[in-house]
Amino acid sequence: MPNKGLRCRQRFTEEELEAILHEGATDAEIEARIRSPRYWTYIVRLPDGPVVVWGRGRSRQTCERSAARLAELVAHEFFCAHERWPLGRWRFVLWLPEQ
Repeated sequence: MPNKGLRCRQRFTEEELEAILHEGATDAEIEARIRSPRYWTYIVRLPDGPVVVWGRGRSRQTCERSAARLAELVAHEFFCAHERWPLGRWRFVLWLPEQ
């Protein structure tokens, strides 16, 4: 499955991507590594936990739109590849810029 977060203008460092993609990483652990002083930051998780979408934006609305659009693409690719839908709800996590 392609990394949807890489389309983001505010690129993530290798260390940030490592934190995002680390299996079993909690939201708090990810936040500690990727939260930005200038941009809103988000992740989207599959119901079974892995982060599949991430990005940054200048506003909450930008992040919400990007997350929904990219999650829709991932969902379509996931369903086509696996012909199943994971039980549960997808989870959107959003962090405002650090103060």
